[in-house]
Amino acid sequence: MSDKKKPYDVLIVEEYGEGKTKFYNVGVAFERDEGGMSVLIPPGISVSGRLTIMARKEKAEAP
Repeated sequence: MSDKKKPYDVLIVEEYGEGKTKFYNVGVAFERDEGGMSVLIPPGISVSGRLTIMARKEKAEAP
């Protein structure tokens, strides 16, 4: 898969305590051939506030 079609995680950021941060995955984003990104958020998820888009990390394979 080319880097351009690589999925990104769409995250809500929650700050708590002293400098602690928790991320909640709420969707997926993809780069568009025309420029910019498309963001897909599944039905039933309500979001507000700051969203962060980060490159998806590869998951380790199960042994």
